[in-house]
Amino acid sequence: MSAPYLLFTRRCEFCGKTVDGAVRVCGECKESVIPISGDHCNCCGLPKKRCRCGKGHHFYDDVTAPYIYVGGAKALIRRYKFSPDPDCAKTIAHGIARGFSACYSPADVDMIMSVPQTANELSSRGFDQAELLGRICSVILDVPYHGLLKKLYDTDSQRNVAGSERAGNVFGVFDILAGHSKHVEGKNVLLVDDVKTTGATVDECSKMLKLYNCNKVIVSVFAVDEPEGRKENNNG
Repeated sequence: MSAPYLLFTRRCEFCGKTVDGAVRVCGECKESVIPISGDHCNCCGLPKKRCRCGKGHHFYDDVTAPYIYVGGAKALIRRYKFSPDPDCAKTIAHGIARGFSACYSPADVDMIMSVPQTANELSSRGFDQAELLGRICSVILDVPYHGLLKKLYDTDSQRNVAGSERAGNVFGVFDILAGHSKHVEGKNVLLVDDVKTTGATVDECSKMLKLYNCNKVIVSVFAVDEPEGRKENNNG
């Protein structure tokens, strides 16, 4: 008879490959992930020593993340985007909450929101990835989740749009649900998503919240991307 432990397969929480014993992360992912710690840029979310963003205008007040979007962190997000795996969602949400908590207290925000999808996007993807992350973060941080943002119409996926065109791709596509604008007035909002690349999507959501007199928007994601030129030196 097989030993009980052989009935269960343990997988790397980043890439999903089988790992041995009590190991949570495979050797390859352990070597490839780049954690974010210490002072970070509130525009791009990268550690200040890696920041090359130039701090252009943005509507959110800060962006936090536990990882840079490379290696195992990138593998996990890609797994999550194409599979409604609850283990992926839990790992990502706990990472988002950890990144937020490294800089803020739950008392610093009044509510959690997420980047919304249209009905067509939800149907094609099968589930609302950002909302699920937001709701799990709500439990972890004990901060209420409110889905008050809506997406007005379908757009091309941001990953299929050139970086210079992403702001235009999402321009004017978000709004607050009718009759709920008063609920964001003077409030501090934690806006959750899986990854921030150019920041165009979260900035457009933040702009709409600020138009309705939201006081502060803190964006928290699992990973932030960095310009190609910086990815060559992962230890810098």
